[in-house]
Amino acid sequence: MMLFRNIAIVIYRAYLAIGMKLWKHQRREPSVAHEILNEYTQLNSSLKTELEIKEAIRHLKSLKAFHHPDRPKNWDTCKGLVFILTHSDSSSAVLDVGCGSYGGVVLPSLSLYGYNRLCGVDLALRRDFSRGPIKYLRRDLTRTELPAESFNFIVSMSVIEHGVSLREYFTEMSRLLQPGGYLITSTDYWIDAINTQGLVPSLKCLGEVRIFNKDTIQEGVSIAEDVGFSLLEPIDYNCTDRVAYWKEVDCEFTYLQFIMQKSREHL
Repeated sequence: MMLFRNIAIVIYRAYLAIGMKLWKHQRREPSVAHEILNEYTQLNSSLKTELEIKEAIRHLKSLKAFHHPDRPKNWDTCKGLVFILTHSDSSSAVLDVGCGSYGGVVLPSLSLYGYNRLCGVDLALRRDFSRGPIKYLRRDLTRTELPAESFNFIVSMSVIEHGVSLREYFTEMSRLLQPGGYLITSTDYWIDAINTQGLVPSLKCLGEVRIFNKDTIQEGVSIAEDVGFSLLEPIDYNCTDRVAYWKEVDCEFTYLQFIMQKSREHL
């Protein structure tokens, strides 16, 4: 299992590296991102149906951006990418925490739009390195040791469910963001609690499986508000279909994404 996973990671890294070189000169229209944003009735919400995944993949294609290797994850990848593209310019600094050993999808996609202040951190990385304009650092996302107020946007895609202390997470993200900056978080989710006690994937560093529910997300939002964040908009917690399936631990759920903004006055 681990052998196949490692091979897949190597292949996907090559796909990103080659794609960044070959596709960077293609003309991209920022107006496309604005058109896609207008299609979303709500950004802070759960993934409800398979159709939303298909639409996200279509949107990523129209953006000429990279696709996520895990098909359902194209939903939050697309929403996060579109939000950044429509609320910033290429001079903005963007951090991806928990970018994965392959380097994530959002930062390489932003590089195709001319963004060059890009950084990814993850303990799964074997070493520090650069890929085009992106700096990748082997760091603990709750103790990055990066300079305070260094970033305009931080993305965290399906990370906090892997044994991350929410207090430490939101505190460090608040420290790293400039006043008025945005934190985009997605996580495994179902509106009601799912018992995952004792479920541990073969990749032990991911810790015991955790699927957030409405109550635990609300607890996290309260912690975030304590350190200076506020929700961009209320969260739509309602679920429809369990569109994500983690075969290794035989668990069905969906995803939830929420965007928060750091106060311009928080000390």
